Amino acid sequence: MSSLHSPPWLKNHHGHDRHIGVEIEMGGPTLKALSQTIATLLQARVRPRGRFEHTLIDTHKRHWRIEIDSRWIKKIGREQSMDLATLRRPIEDLLLQAACRFVPLELISPPLTFKELGVIEHLIAQMRAIGARGSSDQIFNAFGMQLNPEIPSRDPAMIVAFLQSFICLQEWLQHRIGRDIARQITGYASSFPLPYIQRVLQEEYRPDQQTLIEEYLQANPTRNRALDLLPLLSYLDKRRVFRA
Repeated sequence: MSSLHSPPWLKNHHGHDRHIGVEIEMGGPTLKALSQTIATLLQARVRPRGRFEHTLIDTHKRHWRIEIDSRWIKKIGREQSMDLATLRRPIEDLLLQAACRFVPLELISPPLTFKELGVIEHLIAQMRAIGARGSSDQIFNAFGMQLNPEIPSRDPAMIVAFLQSFICLQEWLQHRIGRDIARQITGYASSFPLPYIQRVLQEEYRPDQQTLIEEYLQANPTRNRALDLLPLLSYLDKRRVFRA
């Protein structure tokens, strides 16, 4: 952690340590190999939830997840074993083999304190050692890494300040990250629409929570944003967001 800078706000709005969740997509290793590697490093127990998803329970009883990042594939994996004499299982297996070439494996951490983020660096090194690869490995890979930080305050003014800062820095961040062509083409991390950017960057833009949520939902009815605020907004007002 010595090379990682601490954020200026280390406490959440309850006065407790802020937490952050990390999601990492990759190709290369099998689900079993990845689970065993992570479990060894974390001294965790592996609990399969189906053929394509595992839960790892670490020594702090926190739940990590490793899974094929596809609802359809996970749904099939949870179904009970079928009669092998039927045609359904062999056909499904052929489809799954094809799909898994393009669908990433995903590691999903539990909420971690900022001081614990060093373990992610160790996990990445171990995953690389067993053959994990990212978007740059093949042209059709469009894998991502998501950071899900806990907010330091529910004050709409602070949330707007974060949003404005991200919009102003987005091009620099993309250059700094070196975003792969596959991520650019697929649009998983698209920019906000220009009219919304112009609205948010007005000096007098000081919405209350309801207005902030409604204007965001109207302009961004999608998860495919470089800064996806839907999880945060649903945390603030789940009923309003899910109704939209």
